[in-house]
Amino acid sequence: GGGTAPTITANNWQMAPLNGVLYLYQGGFDPLVFDPAVSTTTFRRLSEKTGHLGTAEQNNCAISAFGRIWSAGNTTTKSLVQFSDLLAGHVLSTGTSGSLNVAETWPNGSDEITALAAHNGFLYIFGRRQILVYRDAYDPAAMALVDTVSGIGCCARDSVALTGTDVIFLSDSGVRSLERTIQEKSAPFRDISANVRDDLVSDLNVETLANIKSVYSDSNAFYLLTFPTSNKTYCFDTRAALPNGAARATTWSLVPKAMYSNRAKEVLFGFTSYLGYYTGNLDRTATYRMSYFSNYFDLGQPSNIKVLKKLGFTLIGGSGANVIIKYGFDYSTNYQFRNVSLGTIPTSEYGVAEYGIAEYTTGIVFDNQRIQGSGAGSVIQFGVEVIINGFEMSVQKMDIFCKLGRTI
Repeated sequence: GGGTAPTITANNWQMAPLNGVLYLYQGGFDPLVFDPAVSTTTFRRLSEKTGHLGTAEQNNCAISAFGRIWSAGNTTTKSLVQFSDLLAGHVLSTGTSGSLNVAETWPNGSDEITALAAHNGFLYIFGRRQILVYRDAYDPAAMALVDTVSGIGCCARDSVALTGTDVIFLSDSGVRSLERTIQEKSAPFRDISANVRDDLVSDLNVETLANIKSVYSDSNAFYLLTFPTSNKTYCFDTRAALPNGAARATTWSLVPKAMYSNRAKEVLFGFTSYLGYYTGNLDRTATYRMSYFSNYFDLGQPSNIKVLKKLGFTLIGGSGANVIIKYGFDYSTNYQFRNVSLGTIPTSEYGVAEYGIAEYTTGIVFDNQRIQGSGAGSVIQFGVEVIINGFEMSVQKMDIFCKLGRTI
């Protein structure tokens, strides 16, 4: 338990807890431990922990699974997975500890391990372009390869997130679901980010992969993925897949340096010198603008001019909220717009004797809006903008009423 605290010159550690001890791995550095039983203020090298056995690889990724610490991603031994003894992440020789070399297991040429994950009794080993699936990882002596995926891998260690029923990760072609990837090997371009694939891949191409972070929140049912270079966080709604298998996606201009979902189901954000958490419907104390725009529609009649007659919207949002409806034609950003206000909910009163309360209000309205349209073009786009001031806003449905004009 002694030794000196190491000098830390980089800050991209992957952390894995086991039996009350936190293990930290980062490529090119000796692994560290934080053991509150020894010191509540100091990190130590794993090799300095009392009882340490074996040689800890300078691996880049680590997870805690099946009662062990699993690590991989050494820049030299690129295909070696090291695993500890049961409930002892510092014991790397003797007992049931050991290593697994997958250099000859990659199905399609050599590769290097970029990330690890454990789910549903399986150990998943991600290469940059391939994935290996091992069963019975709770007993390394009985562990066996049961599946492989070629042509798809994980490009960013910290993009891997467990949802409880699946594993989500970032590949070179977009955000993917591990279970669906295994089931649909013949469909490599079907992915969670299919609807924003071009934008996401464009952001990915200019990003430092090690800086990409992610988190999954089961209470909010979203997967967040950061691209710091582009100053953008993608938010994927995992409640229900769209018909093409993709998830609804929005982007945030908030880009945390680290993210975590704790046992209290709070989503925590790490920034330089402070922490935040995801709650409420304000940006700290400030309002902010929500903006949604559709793609351009030809309404199944690409050869005809469309004369816009009406636009219909079904909205759920704050009582009396001011909503701006915009629409435009033929890829022009010169939008026409209409202002509409959602309905208001009167405060409801109840008898004090019967309910023990004087009044209540929900503050949320369900409103159908229909506005007159004008203008014409071969394709049409529409959007909704609203200042969010402590309330939720949801666009449930949009209807376009057009008259077909002359053939182009």
